[in-house]
Amino acid sequence: MLRHIVLFKWKPETSPEQIQETEAGFAGMRDSIKVVRSMHFGPDLDLMEGTYDYAMVADFDSEGDWRSYRDHPDHIAFFQRFGHLAAGVARVQFEFN
Repeated sequence: MLRHIVLFKWKPETSPEQIQETEAGFAGMRDSIKVVRSMHFGPDLDLMEGTYDYAMVADFDSEGDWRSYRDHPDHIAFFQRFGHLAAGVARVQFEFN
């Protein structure tokens, strides 16, 4: 199994409505890209200082499935629509059992 984690720091001018649209975009990708085994996303709970604003975690059966997700037209369209809202992004992929 492969886990893909993305952390977002929103630009100051990003509105709550834009964040809601981003959430709908994540839900759409979760439902439309069949290689996504699971996807969870949501805002940081502000439990401590120095965190990112938002996180998405997705699981895949294999690296090949993750690459299919990465290159999928729905994922590319998501990035083109919402990528500009982020002031910073961190990504990591790792294998787990």
